[in-house]
Amino acid sequence: MRLGLLLVFFAAVAHAAPPAGSSSDPAWKDAVRLWIAAESAKDPAHWRDAAKAFDAIADDAHLANLERVEAADAAMRAWMNTGPDEDRLIGAATRYLGIAGDAAPDAGLALYARGRMHWGRDRFEQARADLEAVVDHHADAAVAPYAAELLLDLLNRQQKWDDLIARVKSLRANTTLMRDGDLARRLDELLAQIHRKEAEQAEQQHDFAACAAIYRDLIAADPKADRVDELVYDEAICLDKDGEIDGALAVLAQVPPRSSLARHALALTGEIDAQVARFPDAAAAFEDLARRFPDEVEADDALSRAITYRIALGDYARARDDAKLAGKLFGAHDPDLAWRPFVAIALARIANGDRKTAARELIDVAPWVAIEWRDDFALVMWDASCPIEPVDGLCAKPRDPILLRFAKDARAPRVDAAIAVESALAIDRPGPAFDRALRAANAALDALTATDPDTFAWRDRLDDHLALVTGGTRPHVAHELVPRPRMSPW
Repeated sequence: MRLGLLLVFFAAVAHAAPPAGSSSDPAWKDAVRLWIAAESAKDPAHWRDAAKAFDAIADDAHLANLERVEAADAAMRAWMNTGPDEDRLIGAATRYLGIAGDAAPDAGLALYARGRMHWGRDRFEQARADLEAVVDHHADAAVAPYAAELLLDLLNRQQKWDDLIARVKSLRANTTLMRDGDLARRLDELLAQIHRKEAEQAEQQHDFAACAAIYRDLIAADPKADRVDELVYDEAICLDKDGEIDGALAVLAQVPPRSSLARHALALTGEIDAQVARFPDAAAAFEDLARRFPDEVEADDALSRAITYRIALGDYARARDDAKLAGKLFGAHDPDLAWRPFVAIALARIANGDRKTAARELIDVAPWVAIEWRDDFALVMWDASCPIEPVDGLCAKPRDPILLRFAKDARAPRVDAAIAVESALAIDRPGPAFDRALRAANAALDALTATDPDTFAWRDRLDDHLALVTGGTRPHVAHELVPRPRMSPW
Protein backbone atom coordinates (compact mmCIF):
# COMPACT_ATOMS: atom_id res chain seq x y z
CA MET A 1 0.00 0.00 0.00
CA ARG A 2 1.17 3.50 -0.81
CA LEU A 3 0.41 5.00 2.60
CA GLY A 4 3.74 6.77 2.60
CA LEU A 5 2.59 8.74 -0.44
CA LEU A 6 -0.64 9.90 1.13
CA LEU A 7 0.99 12.66 3.17
CA VAL A 8 2.90 13.78 0.11
CA PHE A 9 -0.34 13.99 -1.83
CA PHE A 10 -2.00 15.87 1.03
CA ALA A 11 0.71 18.46 0.80
CA ALA A 12 0.24 18.73 -2.96
CA VAL A 13 -3.53 19.30 -2.85
CA ALA A 14 -3.26 21.61 0.16
CA HIS A 15 -0.78 23.93 -1.57
CA ALA A 16 -3.18 24.99 -4.28
CA ALA A 17 -3.21 28.54 -5.62
CA PRO A 18 -4.53 31.18 -3.17
CA PRO A 19 -8.31 31.57 -3.44
CA ALA A 20 -9.43 34.61 -5.36
CA GLY A 21 -12.53 35.41 -3.37
CA SER A 22 -13.62 39.02 -2.99
CA SER A 23 -10.72 41.30 -3.67
CA SER A 24 -12.55 44.23 -2.02
CA ASP A 25 -13.35 42.48 1.29
CA PRO A 26 -10.72 43.38 3.93
CA ALA A 27 -11.21 40.04 5.74
CA TRP A 28 -10.66 38.19 2.52
CA LYS A 29 -7.57 40.24 1.73
CA ASP A 30 -6.11 39.45 5.16
CA ALA A 31 -6.85 35.75 4.75
CA VAL A 32 -5.15 35.66 1.33
CA ARG A 33 -2.16 37.54 2.75
CA LEU A 34 -1.83 34.97 5.53
CA TRP A 35 -2.07 32.16 2.95
CA ILE A 36 0.76 33.61 0.87
CA ALA A 37 2.88 34.12 3.99
CA ALA A 38 2.26 30.51 5.06
CA GLU A 39 3.31 29.20 1.66
CA SER A 40 6.49 31.25 1.89
CA ALA A 41 7.31 30.33 5.50
CA LYS A 42 6.25 26.68 5.23
CA ASP A 43 5.45 26.75 8.91
CA PRO A 44 2.39 25.01 10.43
CA ALA A 45 1.78 28.01 12.69
CA HIS A 46 1.38 30.32 9.68
CA TRP A 47 -0.97 27.83 8.06
CA ARG A 48 -2.99 27.73 11.24
CA ASP A 49 -3.42 31.52 11.09
CA ALA A 50 -4.55 31.31 7.46
CA ALA A 51 -6.94 28.47 8.25
CA LYS A 52 -8.56 30.41 11.09
CA ALA A 53 -8.95 33.47 8.86
CA PHE A 54 -10.78 31.45 6.21
CA ASP A 55 -12.79 29.68 8.94
CA ALA A 56 -14.20 33.05 9.96
CA ILE A 57 -15.20 33.90 6.42
CA ALA A 58 -16.78 30.46 5.81
CA ASP A 59 -18.78 30.73 9.04
CA ASP A 60 -20.16 34.20 8.12
CA ALA A 61 -23.74 33.43 7.20
CA HIS A 62 -24.21 36.92 5.73
CA LEU A 63 -21.84 36.23 2.85
CA ALA A 64 -22.95 34.79 -0.46
CA ASN A 65 -22.93 31.01 -0.61
CA LEU A 66 -20.31 30.98 -3.38
CA GLU A 67 -17.85 32.95 -1.25
CA ARG A 68 -18.51 30.73 1.76
CA VAL A 69 -17.87 27.60 -0.35
CA GLU A 70 -14.58 29.04 -1.59
CA ALA A 71 -13.57 30.08 1.92
CA ALA A 72 -14.53 26.67 3.33
CA ASP A 73 -12.43 24.99 0.63
CA ALA A 74 -9.45 27.26 1.45
CA ALA A 75 -9.82 26.61 5.18
CA MET A 76 -9.91 22.86 4.61
CA ARG A 77 -6.74 22.98 2.49
CA ALA A 78 -4.99 25.20 5.04
CA TRP A 79 -5.84 22.83 7.89
CA MET A 80 -4.26 20.00 5.87
CA ASN A 81 -0.92 21.78 6.39
CA THR A 82 -1.12 22.40 10.11
CA GLY A 83 0.09 19.00 11.25
CA PRO A 84 -1.70 16.84 13.80
CA ASP A 85 -4.80 19.00 14.31
CA GLU A 86 -7.08 16.25 12.99
CA ASP A 87 -10.27 17.47 14.68
CA ARG A 88 -9.99 20.86 12.97
CA LEU A 89 -9.48 19.20 9.59
CA ILE A 90 -12.47 16.88 10.15
CA GLY A 91 -14.57 19.92 11.09
CA ALA A 92 -13.36 21.88 8.04
CA ALA A 93 -14.15 18.99 5.67
CA THR A 94 -17.57 18.50 7.24
CA ARG A 95 -18.32 22.25 6.92
CA TYR A 96 -17.28 22.26 3.27
CA LEU A 97 -19.58 19.34 2.49
CA GLY A 98 -22.40 20.99 4.41
CA ILE A 99 -22.08 24.23 2.48
CA ALA A 100 -21.05 22.95 -0.96
CA GLY A 101 -22.85 19.61 -0.99
CA ASP A 102 -21.68 16.14 -1.97
CA ALA A 103 -21.64 17.07 -5.64
CA ALA A 104 -19.22 19.97 -5.22
CA PRO A 105 -15.94 19.94 -7.18
CA ASP A 106 -13.85 19.20 -4.09
CA ALA A 107 -16.35 16.93 -2.36
CA GLY A 108 -14.13 13.95 -3.12
CA LEU A 109 -11.18 15.68 -1.46
CA ALA A 110 -13.27 16.61 1.58
CA LEU A 111 -14.60 13.07 1.98
CA TYR A 112 -11.13 11.64 1.58
CA ALA A 113 -9.60 14.09 4.09
CA ARG A 114 -12.22 13.30 6.71
CA GLY A 115 -12.06 9.56 6.01
CA ARG A 116 -8.30 9.55 6.26
CA MET A 117 -8.41 11.27 9.66
CA HIS A 118 -10.89 8.69 10.94
CA TRP A 119 -8.75 5.89 9.50
CA GLY A 120 -5.68 7.25 11.33
CA ARG A 121 -7.59 7.03 14.61
CA ASP A 122 -8.92 3.53 13.89
CA ARG A 123 -12.47 4.82 13.61
CA PHE A 124 -13.06 2.39 10.79
CA GLU A 125 -16.81 2.64 10.38
CA GLN A 126 -16.72 6.43 9.93
CA ALA A 127 -13.69 6.12 7.69
CA ARG A 128 -15.33 3.42 5.61
CA ALA A 129 -18.41 5.53 4.90
CA ASP A 130 -16.34 8.48 3.64
CA LEU A 131 -13.85 6.39 1.63
CA GLU A 132 -16.61 4.35 -0.01
CA ALA A 133 -18.31 7.62 -1.00
CA VAL A 134 -15.10 8.71 -2.70
CA VAL A 135 -14.56 5.56 -4.77
CA ASP A 136 -18.25 5.05 -5.56
CA HIS A 137 -19.24 8.64 -6.42
CA HIS A 138 -15.99 10.54 -7.01
CA ALA A 139 -13.83 8.01 -8.82
CA ASP A 140 -12.48 10.79 -11.04
CA ALA A 141 -11.09 12.71 -8.06
CA ALA A 142 -7.31 12.75 -7.79
CA VAL A 143 -7.56 11.26 -4.30
CA ALA A 144 -9.80 8.33 -5.35
CA PRO A 145 -6.95 5.77 -5.80
CA TYR A 146 -5.64 6.66 -2.35
CA ALA A 147 -9.11 6.31 -0.90
CA ALA A 148 -9.36 2.86 -2.47
CA GLU A 149 -6.06 1.81 -0.87
CA LEU A 150 -7.18 2.98 2.57
CA LEU A 151 -10.55 1.28 2.15
CA LEU A 152 -8.90 -2.06 1.39
CA ASP A 153 -6.57 -1.62 4.33
CA LEU A 154 -9.30 -1.01 6.86
CA LEU A 155 -11.41 -3.93 5.60
CA ASN A 156 -8.37 -6.14 5.94
CA ARG A 157 -7.63 -4.86 9.45
CA GLN A 158 -11.24 -5.47 10.42
CA GLN A 159 -10.96 -8.99 8.96
CA LYS A 160 -14.13 -8.48 6.97
CA TRP A 161 -13.06 -10.93 4.29
CA ASP A 162 -16.34 -11.15 2.39
CA ASP A 163 -16.58 -7.38 2.19
CA LEU A 164 -12.95 -7.14 1.17
CA ILE A 165 -13.43 -9.65 -1.65
CA ALA A 166 -16.55 -7.86 -2.88
CA ARG A 167 -14.80 -4.48 -2.75
CA VAL A 168 -11.73 -5.74 -4.64
CA LYS A 169 -13.97 -7.02 -7.43
CA SER A 170 -16.01 -3.81 -7.60
CA LEU A 171 -12.89 -1.63 -7.66
CA ARG A 172 -11.35 -3.80 -10.36
CA ALA A 173 -14.47 -3.28 -12.47
CA ASN A 174 -14.25 0.52 -12.12
CA THR A 175 -12.62 1.66 -15.36
CA THR A 176 -12.00 5.17 -14.02
CA LEU A 177 -10.03 3.94 -11.05
CA MET A 178 -8.13 1.47 -13.21
CA ARG A 179 -6.43 4.37 -14.95
CA ASP A 180 -4.13 4.48 -11.93
CA GLY A 181 -1.49 1.89 -12.75
CA ASP A 182 -0.35 1.28 -9.17
CA LEU A 183 -3.89 0.65 -7.96
CA ALA A 184 -4.62 -1.60 -10.94
CA ARG A 185 -1.57 -3.76 -10.19
CA ARG A 186 -2.48 -3.88 -6.52
CA LEU A 187 -6.03 -5.00 -7.31
CA ASP A 188 -4.80 -7.62 -9.78
CA GLU A 189 -2.59 -9.10 -7.06
CA LEU A 190 -5.43 -9.14 -4.56
CA LEU A 191 -7.85 -10.59 -7.07
CA ALA A 192 -5.40 -13.37 -7.88
CA GLN A 193 -5.06 -14.14 -4.17
CA ILE A 194 -8.84 -14.23 -3.85
CA HIS A 195 -9.18 -16.64 -6.76
CA ARG A 196 -6.45 -18.85 -5.32
CA LYS A 197 -8.36 -18.96 -2.05
CA GLU A 198 -11.49 -19.93 -3.96
CA ALA A 199 -9.52 -22.69 -5.71
CA GLU A 200 -8.27 -23.99 -2.36
CA GLN A 201 -11.82 -24.01 -1.02
CA ALA A 202 -13.01 -25.91 -4.09
CA GLU A 203 -10.24 -28.47 -3.53
CA GLN A 204 -11.21 -28.87 0.12
CA GLN A 205 -14.79 -29.47 -1.01
CA HIS A 206 -13.52 -32.10 -3.49
CA ASP A 207 -14.71 -30.04 -6.44
CA PHE A 208 -11.47 -30.68 -8.27
CA ALA A 209 -12.78 -29.71 -11.70
CA ALA A 210 -13.70 -26.24 -10.43
CA CYS A 211 -10.35 -26.01 -8.65
CA ALA A 212 -8.46 -26.74 -11.88
CA ALA A 213 -10.63 -24.32 -13.86
CA ILE A 214 -9.88 -21.45 -11.46
CA TYR A 215 -6.15 -22.00 -11.73
CA ARG A 216 -6.43 -22.28 -15.51
CA ASP A 217 -8.24 -18.92 -15.68
CA LEU A 218 -5.62 -17.29 -13.48
CA ILE A 219 -2.85 -18.53 -15.77
CA ALA A 220 -4.69 -17.30 -18.86
CA ALA A 221 -5.24 -13.88 -17.27
CA ASP A 222 -1.52 -13.33 -16.68
CA PRO A 223 0.66 -16.05 -18.24
CA LYS A 224 3.82 -14.08 -17.44
CA ALA A 225 3.09 -13.52 -13.77
CA ASP A 226 6.03 -13.89 -11.39
CA ARG A 227 4.60 -16.98 -9.66
CA VAL A 228 2.70 -18.52 -12.54
CA ASP A 229 4.62 -21.78 -12.04
CA GLU A 230 2.79 -22.23 -8.73
CA LEU A 231 -0.54 -21.89 -10.51
CA VAL A 232 0.51 -24.44 -13.13
CA TYR A 233 1.58 -26.93 -10.48
CA ASP A 234 -1.59 -26.43 -8.43
CA GLU A 235 -3.74 -26.91 -11.53
CA ALA A 236 -1.98 -30.20 -12.20
CA ILE A 237 -2.68 -31.39 -8.66
CA CYS A 238 -6.39 -30.65 -9.05
CA LEU A 239 -6.50 -32.37 -12.44
CA ASP A 240 -4.80 -35.43 -10.98
CA LYS A 241 -7.29 -35.58 -8.12
CA ASP A 242 -10.11 -35.21 -10.66
CA GLY A 243 -8.83 -38.24 -12.56
CA GLU A 244 -7.68 -36.20 -15.55
CA ILE A 245 -4.38 -38.06 -15.86
CA ASP A 246 -3.36 -36.93 -19.33
CA GLY A 247 -4.40 -33.37 -18.57
CA ALA A 248 -2.37 -33.34 -15.36
CA LEU A 249 0.72 -34.67 -17.13
CA ALA A 250 0.37 -32.13 -19.92
CA VAL A 251 0.15 -29.28 -17.40
CA LEU A 252 3.11 -30.56 -15.38
CA ALA A 253 5.19 -30.49 -18.55
CA GLN A 254 4.61 -26.71 -18.64
CA VAL A 255 6.42 -26.07 -15.34
CA PRO A 256 9.55 -24.11 -16.32
CA PRO A 257 12.81 -26.08 -15.93
CA ARG A 258 14.29 -23.34 -13.74
CA SER A 259 11.28 -23.15 -11.45
CA SER A 260 11.70 -24.04 -7.79
CA LEU A 261 8.79 -26.43 -8.36
CA ALA A 262 10.45 -28.29 -11.24
CA ARG A 263 11.61 -31.15 -9.01
CA HIS A 264 8.14 -31.44 -7.47
CA ALA A 265 6.65 -31.51 -10.96
CA LEU A 266 8.96 -34.36 -11.96
CA ALA A 267 8.14 -36.27 -8.77
CA LEU A 268 4.40 -35.86 -9.33
CA THR A 269 4.81 -36.86 -12.98
CA GLY A 270 6.53 -40.07 -11.89
CA GLU A 271 3.86 -40.76 -9.28
CA ILE A 272 1.02 -40.30 -11.77
CA ASP A 273 2.68 -42.47 -14.42
CA ALA A 274 3.30 -45.19 -11.84
CA GLN A 275 -0.32 -45.09 -10.67
CA VAL A 276 -1.54 -45.89 -14.18
CA ALA A 277 1.21 -48.47 -14.80
CA ARG A 278 3.14 -46.34 -17.26
CA PHE A 279 6.35 -47.60 -15.73
CA PRO A 280 8.76 -46.61 -18.54
CA ASP A 281 7.53 -43.01 -18.29
CA ALA A 282 7.60 -43.12 -14.49
CA ALA A 283 11.19 -44.39 -14.53
CA ALA A 284 12.20 -41.66 -16.97
CA ALA A 285 10.67 -38.96 -14.76
CA PHE A 286 12.42 -40.25 -11.65
CA GLU A 287 15.73 -40.56 -13.50
CA ASP A 288 15.40 -36.97 -14.71
CA LEU A 289 14.67 -35.85 -11.15
CA ALA A 290 17.76 -37.57 -9.77
CA ARG A 291 20.06 -36.26 -12.51
CA ARG A 292 18.82 -32.65 -12.35
CA PHE A 293 18.35 -32.36 -8.60
CA PRO A 294 20.80 -34.77 -6.97
CA ASP A 295 21.09 -32.68 -3.81
CA GLU A 296 17.38 -32.82 -3.00
CA VAL A 297 16.15 -35.24 -0.36
CA GLU A 298 13.82 -37.09 -2.75
CA ALA A 299 16.50 -37.72 -5.40
CA ASP A 300 17.84 -40.90 -3.77
CA ASP A 301 14.40 -42.48 -3.47
CA ALA A 302 13.46 -41.37 -6.98
CA LEU A 303 16.44 -43.16 -8.53
CA SER A 304 15.77 -46.27 -6.43
CA ARG A 305 12.24 -46.36 -7.80
CA ALA A 306 13.54 -45.91 -11.32
CA ILE A 307 15.84 -48.92 -10.83
CA THR A 308 12.92 -50.96 -9.51
CA TYR A 309 10.76 -50.13 -12.53
CA ARG A 310 13.59 -50.84 -14.99
CA ILE A 311 14.16 -54.24 -13.39
CA ALA A 312 10.46 -55.05 -13.47
CA LEU A 313 10.40 -54.12 -17.16
CA GLY A 314 13.38 -56.36 -17.85
CA ASP A 315 15.41 -53.37 -18.98
CA TYR A 316 18.53 -54.49 -17.15
CA ALA A 317 20.88 -52.29 -19.16
CA ARG A 318 19.04 -49.12 -18.09
CA ALA A 319 18.77 -50.47 -14.56
CA ARG A 320 22.56 -50.92 -14.43
CA ASP A 321 23.07 -47.38 -15.75
CA ASP A 322 20.81 -46.10 -12.98
CA ALA A 323 22.64 -48.23 -10.42
CA LYS A 324 25.97 -46.74 -11.50
CA LEU A 325 24.46 -43.25 -11.27
CA ALA A 326 23.15 -44.00 -7.76
CA GLY A 327 26.62 -44.99 -6.61
CA LYS A 328 28.14 -41.90 -8.18
CA LEU A 329 25.59 -39.42 -6.81
CA PHE A 330 24.78 -40.87 -3.42
CA GLY A 331 27.57 -43.33 -2.62
CA ALA A 332 29.36 -40.80 -0.43
CA HIS A 333 26.62 -40.86 2.22
CA ASP A 334 25.41 -44.42 1.52
CA PRO A 335 28.31 -46.68 0.45
CA ASP A 336 25.96 -49.66 0.03
CA LEU A 337 24.59 -48.02 -3.10
CA ALA A 338 27.81 -49.05 -4.84
CA TRP A 339 26.61 -52.67 -4.91
CA ARG A 340 23.09 -53.22 -3.52
CA PRO A 341 21.21 -52.14 -6.69
CA PHE A 342 23.34 -54.57 -8.70
CA VAL A 343 22.27 -57.41 -6.43
CA ALA A 344 18.63 -56.57 -7.12
CA ILE A 345 19.38 -56.73 -10.84
CA ALA A 346 21.20 -60.04 -10.41
CA LEU A 347 18.29 -61.56 -8.50
CA ALA A 348 15.99 -60.61 -11.36
CA ARG A 349 18.37 -62.18 -13.88
CA ILE A 350 18.55 -65.36 -11.77
CA ALA A 351 14.76 -65.53 -11.66
CA ASN A 352 14.77 -65.33 -15.46
CA GLY A 353 17.43 -68.05 -15.77
CA ASP A 354 20.34 -65.83 -16.76
CA ARG A 355 22.72 -66.93 -14.01
CA LYS A 356 25.88 -66.47 -16.04
CA THR A 357 25.34 -62.75 -16.57
CA ALA A 358 24.18 -62.33 -12.97
CA ALA A 359 27.35 -63.95 -11.63
CA ARG A 360 29.59 -61.87 -13.85
CA GLU A 361 27.91 -58.62 -12.78
CA LEU A 362 28.04 -59.55 -9.11
CA ILE A 363 31.77 -60.28 -9.28
CA ASP A 364 32.29 -56.75 -10.62
CA VAL A 365 30.79 -55.16 -7.50
CA ALA A 366 31.97 -57.72 -4.93
CA PRO A 367 34.88 -55.58 -3.63
CA TRP A 368 32.48 -52.88 -2.42
CA VAL A 369 30.20 -55.14 -0.40
CA ALA A 370 30.05 -54.17 3.27
CA ILE A 371 31.44 -56.76 5.70
CA GLU A 372 28.14 -57.26 7.49
CA TRP A 373 26.45 -58.14 4.20
CA ARG A 374 29.05 -60.48 2.72
CA ASP A 375 27.49 -63.72 3.93
CA ASP A 376 24.17 -62.87 2.32
CA PHE A 377 25.89 -61.54 -0.77
CA ALA A 378 27.74 -64.83 -1.13
CA LEU A 379 24.45 -66.71 -1.00
CA VAL A 380 23.18 -64.64 -3.88
CA MET A 381 26.42 -65.38 -5.67
CA TRP A 382 25.72 -69.06 -4.99
CA ASP A 383 22.43 -68.85 -6.87
CA ALA A 384 24.07 -66.88 -9.66
CA SER A 385 26.82 -69.43 -10.13
CA CYS A 386 24.68 -72.61 -10.21
CA PRO A 387 25.10 -74.22 -13.64
CA ILE A 388 21.81 -76.13 -13.34
CA GLU A 389 18.46 -75.74 -11.59
CA PRO A 390 18.98 -75.66 -7.77
CA VAL A 391 17.86 -78.60 -5.64
CA ASP A 392 15.96 -77.61 -2.48
CA GLY A 393 17.06 -74.06 -3.10
CA LEU A 394 20.78 -74.86 -3.24
CA CYS A 395 23.07 -75.73 -6.10
CA ALA A 396 23.49 -79.45 -6.87
CA LYS A 397 27.10 -78.83 -7.94
CA PRO A 398 28.39 -76.69 -5.09
CA ARG A 399 32.06 -76.55 -5.92
CA ASP A 400 31.66 -73.84 -8.57
CA PRO A 401 34.95 -71.91 -8.87
CA ILE A 402 33.21 -68.52 -9.11
CA LEU A 403 31.40 -69.02 -5.82
CA LEU A 404 34.39 -70.52 -4.07
CA ARG A 405 36.53 -67.60 -5.16
CA PHE A 406 34.21 -65.08 -3.63
CA ALA A 407 33.31 -67.17 -0.56
CA LYS A 408 37.00 -67.49 0.26
CA ASP A 409 37.51 -63.74 -0.05
CA ALA A 410 34.39 -62.99 1.96
CA ARG A 411 35.10 -65.63 4.60
CA ALA A 412 31.43 -66.53 4.64
CA PRO A 413 30.86 -69.43 7.07
CA ARG A 414 27.20 -69.69 6.14
CA VAL A 415 28.14 -70.25 2.53
CA ASP A 416 30.65 -72.91 3.58
CA ALA A 417 27.92 -74.57 5.62
CA ALA A 418 25.49 -74.46 2.71
CA ILE A 419 28.08 -76.01 0.41
CA ALA A 420 28.97 -78.73 2.91
CA VAL A 421 25.35 -79.63 3.67
CA GLU A 422 24.40 -79.87 0.00
CA SER A 423 27.53 -81.90 -0.72
CA ALA A 424 26.38 -84.44 1.88
CA LEU A 425 22.80 -84.38 0.64
CA ALA A 426 24.02 -85.07 -2.91
CA ILE A 427 25.40 -88.50 -1.85
CA ASP A 428 22.64 -91.10 -1.71
CA ARG A 429 24.55 -94.24 -0.61
CA PRO A 430 26.63 -95.05 2.50
CA GLY A 431 30.40 -95.25 2.37
CA PRO A 432 33.62 -93.31 3.07
CA ALA A 433 32.63 -90.41 0.77
CA PHE A 434 29.32 -90.00 2.56
CA ASP A 435 31.00 -90.19 5.97
CA ARG A 436 33.54 -87.50 5.01
CA ALA A 437 30.82 -85.27 3.63
CA LEU A 438 28.69 -85.72 6.75
CA ARG A 439 31.61 -84.85 9.05
CA ALA A 440 32.42 -81.78 6.95
CA ALA A 441 28.79 -80.61 7.04
CA ASN A 442 28.55 -81.00 10.82
CA ALA A 443 31.86 -79.16 11.29
CA ALA A 444 30.66 -76.33 9.10
CA LEU A 445 27.43 -76.10 11.05
CA ASP A 446 29.36 -76.10 14.33
CA ALA A 447 31.20 -73.00 13.07
CA LEU A 448 27.94 -71.09 12.85
CA THR A 449 26.55 -69.21 15.81
CA ALA A 450 23.97 -70.98 17.92
CA THR A 451 21.38 -68.37 17.03
CA ASP A 452 21.78 -68.71 13.26
CA PRO A 453 18.23 -69.30 11.95
CA ASP A 454 19.28 -71.92 9.38
CA THR A 455 21.43 -74.15 11.62
CA PHE A 456 18.59 -76.25 13.03
CA ALA A 457 16.86 -76.61 9.65
CA TRP A 458 20.09 -77.81 8.04
CA ARG A 459 20.74 -80.30 10.87
CA ASP A 460 17.19 -81.68 10.50
CA ARG A 461 17.78 -82.17 6.79
CA LEU A 462 21.06 -83.94 7.44
CA ASP A 463 19.45 -86.25 10.01
CA ASP A 464 16.61 -87.10 7.63
CA HIS A 465 19.07 -87.79 4.83
CA LEU A 466 21.28 -89.90 7.12
CA ALA A 467 18.28 -92.05 8.07
CA LEU A 468 17.39 -92.42 4.40
CA VAL A 469 20.93 -93.39 3.31
CA THR A 470 21.62 -95.79 6.17
CA GLY A 471 18.16 -97.31 6.17
CA GLY A 472 17.49 -96.11 9.68
CA THR A 473 14.09 -95.72 11.21
CA ARG A 474 14.21 -92.05 12.00
CA PRO A 475 10.64 -90.81 11.55
CA HIS A 476 10.17 -88.13 8.94
CA VAL A 477 9.28 -84.84 10.57
CA ALA A 478 7.38 -82.57 8.27
CA HIS A 479 8.80 -79.10 8.33
CA GLU A 480 8.98 -76.12 6.07
CA LEU A 481 12.23 -75.66 4.28
CA VAL A 482 13.86 -72.60 5.73
CA PRO A 483 14.97 -70.66 2.66
CA ARG A 484 18.38 -69.14 2.54
CA PRO A 485 18.05 -65.53 3.64
CA ARG A 486 18.11 -62.95 0.93
CA MET A 487 19.63 -59.54 1.32
CA SER A 488 17.04 -57.17 2.57
CA PRO A 489 15.84 -54.74 1.57
CA TRP A 490 16.52 -54.76 -2.18
